[in-house]
Amino acid sequence: MQKITNSLLNIHRHLHKTRSSQRLPRTHKMPLVVPGITSNSGNKTEEWTNKLIGKKISEEPSSETTFCKTELPQETRIIEPGMMVTKDYKPDRLNVHVNQDGTVSHVVHG
Repeated sequence: MQKITNSLLNIHRHLHKTRSSQRLPRTHKMPLVVPGITSNSGNKTEEWTNKLIGKKISEEPSSETTFCKTELPQETRIIEPGMMVTKDYKPDRLNVHVNQDGTVSHVVHG
């Protein structure tokens, strides 16, 4: 039993020493992404986020404070707080999350 314990300790020390010597330098930096400026213009989620955030979804024509439900893609779910939704993933489905007052809080595809 003592031999096994010593062998495991040696393996642990070797792995720890190997891992710490292979660490990447901390000079790598993440790129700056500013929505609508430095990100991909083809991002559908970003486009819908820019159109919907802060607005209410309504049956009326779109205005500065509302967005007409008929202008949303066919595959759209409007998700209210506490609402049960399925967990299935559909990349083309637009999920529009609204606050208690009906204002769009965030948008995701899936």
